[in-house]
Amino acid sequence: MTKKFLKFFSNNFYFCLLYMFSTLLLITTFNDLFVVKILLKISLVWGISLSFYHIYKILKRNPNKIETAIFIFLILTLLLTLIFYRNTTNLKTWIINLILMTGVFYIDKDKPKENIEKDIYIMSSLFSIFMFITFLISAILYTQRTSEMTEFEILYGKVWGLFVYKNSLAISAGIAFLLSIFCFLKSKKKAFKYFFLLNTIIQLIAVFVSKGRSAILLLLAIPFVFLFVQFKNKIFRTSIIIIPSVFCVLGFALFHEKLGGFLSGRQELWYSAWLLIKKNLFVGVGNEALVEKVYSMRPNVILPGIEMGRLHNILLQLITENGVFSLIIFLIILYFSFSKLVNKIDTLTGKNALVQKVLLSLVVGLVFVNLFESNLIYLVSFIAITFWTYLGYFLSLNEK
Repeated sequence: MTKKFLKFFSNNFYFCLLYMFSTLLLITTFNDLFVVKILLKISLVWGISLSFYHIYKILKRNPNKIETAIFIFLILTLLLTLIFYRNTTNLKTWIINLILMTGVFYIDKDKPKENIEKDIYIMSSLFSIFMFITFLISAILYTQRTSEMTEFEILYGKVWGLFVYKNSLAISAGIAFLLSIFCFLKSKKKAFKYFFLLNTIIQLIAVFVSKGRSAILLLLAIPFVFLFVQFKNKIFRTSIIIIPSVFCVLGFALFHEKLGGFLSGRQELWYSAWLLIKKNLFVGVGNEALVEKVYSMRPNVILPGIEMGRLHNILLQLITENGVFSLIIFLIILYFSFSKLVNKIDTLTGKNALVQKVLLSLVVGLVFVNLFESNLIYLVSFIAITFWTYLGYFLSLNEK
């Protein structure tokens, strides 16, 4: 009995499933249910325990470059927290990062390839089915909306159905779209193929109906990844990363005052954050003080969404909270991870290559989403759980 429990407990597949669906419930009208809060607390305790177990296993077999970079990031941010902005809130934030980067994310070199593929398929199927059901119910509720709704009904009833915010619906639908494509490619039974094909259409409709701009970035990752993998020329690959990045930075620097409509006020957040970064470039300000300190840069300027969504850009969030060195190490983690995945895909052909391109589009797409959001780290979010789960499983798959 004890061995069975330990085997279940140490298998991060079950933990990731629990954590993923607990956080998915947070973006629905079920978020205040007692059972959801209990599930999140169980996930937290399980995640901390699993993190230390994974760290022990990694150190025992020697960490690779990705794991080493993660350890450096966690050690650096812990030291910054303890020395420069030590308090309970900032320590809790660090623990969340610990769970995401060592509990949820784990490169499993022991589990057979067939089991890893099976785990990915099951998780993807369940996510797709969850979104299929919730969107259909939401669509029904959406048709019942009226122009005389109360504020409570607008937030928690019938405007976006079961989803609290349209952006949450859009991003979760975008994820389900890609996962449904993956399941369609991997399914062997025709009935399953037909269902996942239907769901790709439904989830794509959900993305555009909800008008969540962040989800469009997730979809744009698909052509980006396919082009990047298709053309192996190093100059081309470097160019399609550097040129758009430079264009966006220069565009914002030159025209940030005129981008209000497109960015929904994010330009004000980013400019205020930049003023704060210049004063705290190396150590940051921590999580708890971030909102207050960003406001203090321009007291009379409205900063929409900062309380709930923070800086709406993960790169600015990182450098503002934990300084420039933390940002550099985080980018190194992404670089090592994506380089390894792309190098593996370069050796594949046919259906295997197609399946891996879809998975790569998902993890790259979630990074793209975080150019407009701040939820890859620092908080409990279905986006963060999905990203670190699939990145870990994808890298595990390519270890075989």
